[in-house]
Amino acid sequence: MPELKGFDVWVEVNGVRLEEYKVEASGDKVACWIPSEAGKDFKIGFAIPLGRQVATNHALALTLDGKPIYLAEGIVRQSIATLAYSPRYLSGELVNNGRAIQSFQFGTLELTDDDSLLHLATGQFGELQVTVSSVETFLKVPILGSTNLSGYQRNDQFVAHERSKKGSAHCVKFGEQKPIARPTHTVKSVGVAKLCTFVFNYRPMDILMANDIAPPRTTKAGSASNSGSGSSNSAAGGRGQASGSKRKSDEFKVEECSESGAVDGQIDRLEAQLRDLRQSKDARGAGPPLKRVKKEHKSTLVSGEVIDLTIVKEEPTRNFVPGEVIDLTI
Repeated sequence: MPELKGFDVWVEVNGVRLEEYKVEASGDKVACWIPSEAGKDFKIGFAIPLGRQVATNHALALTLDGKPIYLAEGIVRQSIATLAYSPRYLSGELVNNGRAIQSFQFGTLELTDDDSLLHLATGQFGELQVTVSSVETFLKVPILGSTNLSGYQRNDQFVAHERSKKGSAHCVKFGEQKPIARPTHTVKSVGVAKLCTFVFNYRPMDILMANDIAPPRTTKAGSASNSGSGSSNSAAGGRGQASGSKRKSDEFKVEECSESGAVDGQIDRLEAQLRDLRQSKDARGAGPPLKRVKKEHKSTLVSGEVIDLTIVKEEPTRNFVPGEVIDLTI
């Protein structure tokens, strides 16, 4: 956010830009919601487009909870030498007759049921507003010793009727004062033209979430409980999966072992048969050759059939080819 006409304005706490929610632009005005935390100092950052810095001067005006703030840092002079993006900051109000800057700070708004405050004008608690204007020229005005640089008499009353400020819990207070050298001159803006306005509505994060402005956050406890229940379920499921996987693994191992045992047994039997054959061969080589008795097949002769005894049928020779395997299981 909020970026409008090339201008960028934001709010920082501890050097971190606050998240902006529900950004809405209408004409020359843009508004959003930001989370606030009581006791935290903040500053407002802004950046002027490079083209506009080269073309003209600019001035920023700030109101906090409807109160105008006397700034010492809201002037950006025209510069043709500007070549890079350069963020600037509004970090506090000029106080103590120009001898100190007091930081901006989120604080707790005191709510009361005193009806006497109901008809009194109360500040616009919960709102920061930054207005950016172009300026034709700045006139230097010397500061005399008697010049009052406090701007106005600030009324630090942070009390509102509970009905007039329902939903508000914070306001802008002021933090530590940092001494500075008293300025020697001030400036008067001539030829002011309003360009755009940025409005930051601030509330505690719990209120933003309760009003569906900010998304709900995942708390550690919620995450732990969810993860706990999830982990218990997943643990149960995990145990089931683990046990199932273990059973499958065990069954696979049993099948693997049984198949492996069968193969090993078959190999042992084949090797035993091979040893027996080798022993038989060695035994035949040591003694006289055994006579082979050929078993004659019985044939039933038909009357008138002639047996030809002149033809001798020779057995074909079979040589083993290297690499062949003798299958002893048949």
